[in-house]
Amino acid sequence: MSRIDRCLVNSQWFGQYFNSEVEYLPFGFSDHSPGMLYWTHYSKKAHFKFYNSWTSHPEFLPLVKSI
Repeated sequence: MSRIDRCLVNSQWFGQYFNSEVEYLPFGFSDHSPGMLYWTHYSKKAHFKFYNSWTSHPEFLPLVKSI
């Protein structure tokens, strides 16, 4: 028995969801298997934010000096 069910994605999809997977479920009433597509989207890292209020914290300057 050969599997005729496929999942097709383009390079844009693969670039964003490079770790996506397809799980084929058992046959139902048809000779095709339904495919469940799983993916995780990785967004860009958040930019560092600096709050001026941090400078008034008593441990701010010692921490900066220790780095």
